[in-house]
Amino acid sequence: MSNDDIDYSFITYNSGMDFKEWLTNQYLDWQKREGERRSVSDFAGFLEVSQPSLSNWLNGVSEPGRKSIHQLAKKLGDNVYVMLGMPVPDPFRNVPEEVSIPLKAAFREYDRIIT
Repeated sequence: MSNDDIDYSFITYNSGMDFKEWLTNQYLDWQKREGERRSVSDFAGFLEVSQPSLSNWLNGVSEPGRKSIHQLAKKLGDNVYVMLGMPVPDPFRNVPEEVSIPLKAAFREYDRIIT
């Protein structure tokens, strides 16, 4: 098994929600963390996306493009990829090789043991 064959699905979940519902829940959760009711415009600012784009996504008019998806993942986590039916990028993509190689080997070994 190569490093690219590792199953990282453990970092995702299958909620049965569509993207619009998931994003709405993210917005509501963010408001709770902020401790007060906040506008969609404020949430767009937090996400660093335009308010019209965010409104379109929340209303199911459109889904984000690749650049926006990566921006959303920076703020909301990699589950954004799952909700849009995309593969989750390698979680070690930003980790130096001297750290990522042993970690990937450990995950392969773990996978071998539990299967």
